[in-house]
Amino acid sequence: MTFTKMFKEILEMEEKIRTDPFNPIHHIALARAYLEGGNEEKARKVIATKRCIPSKDPSIHFAWAELCEELGMARQAIESYEQAIALNPQNSEYHFKIARLYYEKGAWEKALKHLQKTVSLCSQHQEAKNLLASLYEEMGLKGSSEKVKGEKER
Repeated sequence: MTFTKMFKEILEMEEKIRTDPFNPIHHIALARAYLEGGNEEKARKVIATKRCIPSKDPSIHFAWAELCEELGMARQAIESYEQAIALNPQNSEYHFKIARLYYEKGAWEKALKHLQKTVSLCSQHQEAKNLLASLYEEMGLKGSSEKVKGEKER
């Protein structure tokens, strides 16, 4: 994205925020524009101050979580994924994303719970099955790992 285009996009988002300040979509777009423009500090500031705007839309919390994850803000990403899951517990992608974060943080029990939920909601989610098999193996549950690997081959 060129500097001029990014600057114009930021100005447009700021104008939308002035007319509709409690719409998190505009703040998410502004943080995304800052991030894509290479200004992580401003993106973090938007996230830190606006992520708490209430929303009953799970996709809003999911979008915040993805931004947080891109910026290495794992705790905030997990909080936002948890909010998305609370509002839409049947979304396998929400469970998978939080499972990956928990796995990376070494919170294996939580990762396991969300990976199992991902696979139960979407039995064809190959990436989740691969991670689940790997996690079972790391936990010393070779039989469970083999079972998941066997299911992958079907």
